[in-house]
Amino acid sequence: FFLLIWIADIGAFVSGNFFGKLKLLPNISPGKTWEGVLGGFFAVLVSTSLYGYLREIDLLILIPFCFAITVLSIVGDLTISVFKRNVGLKNSGSIFPGHGGLLDRIDSMTSTSPFFAAGIVLFNL
Repeated sequence: FFLLIWIADIGAFVSGNFFGKLKLLPNISPGKTWEGVLGGFFAVLVSTSLYGYLREIDLLILIPFCFAITVLSIVGDLTISVFKRNVGLKNSGSIFPGHGGLLDRIDSMTSTSPFFAAGIVLFNL
């Protein structure tokens, strides 16, 4: 679960830094780009395909499920960004120097956890 979100974040970060031109929602999160989103999805596609192949999990279930998790992680991150912008904060704290607060570290996970848990139960992942 954590690995999936981290892979999406790393893919988005790397592709956004190298290719990022088109801002996703500049008023909410100025650093996020459409190229980063696509890079995150690509990283998830590659890693999910490899994982599904090695674990013999049906990719027709696993890939859409992991893509949905990725979308929800982006939504969670942007939602927290909206809250922070509304109160004039860049980070939700200073526990992790250079990375913001605890909420900045888990914002993607808070929005995806219920869906991930449901997927484990419903699809036996």
